[in-house]
Amino acid sequence: MPMTDRSEAYARFRASMAVDYGKWRDGEPYDIAAIDGMSVAEKAEIESELSARARLDWRDVEALERIGTPAALARLELAAKAQSDGGGAAALAVKLEDGWSPALERRFIAKLGAARLMESSLDRLFEIAEAHPTAAVRAALFEQATAGEESERYAFGAFLLYLHGHSDEWYGLGEEHRPHLLNLKGTPDEQAAARAWLAGILAAPLRAGAGAA
Repeated sequence: MPMTDRSEAYARFRASMAVDYGKWRDGEPYDIAAIDGMSVAEKAEIESELSARARLDWRDVEALERIGTPAALARLELAAKAQSDGGGAAALAVKLEDGWSPALERRFIAKLGAARLMESSLDRLFEIAEAHPTAAVRAALFEQATAGEESERYAFGAFLLYLHGHSDEWYGLGEEHRPHLLNLKGTPDEQAAARAWLAGILAAPLRAGAGAA
């Protein structure tokens, strides 16, 4: 299709796909609403281009979900299975709109273990965990906080404090808990003490409003 025959909605969406540093920093999404004004052929072109990417990011996931064809949803399913980064977490969140299941719980727990701080997936995974704080999910979070990747233990421990109502946010900014959270990656004795502290404090109920699978 010649460029002159493209719709205004297609042009808007194309322009939004140019993610510069400012858009990246501010978390600006693609112009998802523009997809609704695109022709079937234009949507198919965008779907094909995004689906061909080796890895989807969260913006790609949002676009493919909006396009919503069987092929687009199949690509999201592949990302939900194969990616442990932010795109994979976003794709899994789309899959979970169909409901929680033991199989998806296992997949989610595997993503917790594979998540890395610099891949922008933890916030999305924590959102899912807050909506589905099953015993298995909480156990997996505790395992990551006390025996997972050292650079991420603080983040997992802080989120558990939030989930159990001991903090108003999940970033671990409060000075009261900070020394204990830091000790999750300290000396062996400090780690043992921090693990015991965290286990004890988590004996409290889940925070009010936490979801259930």
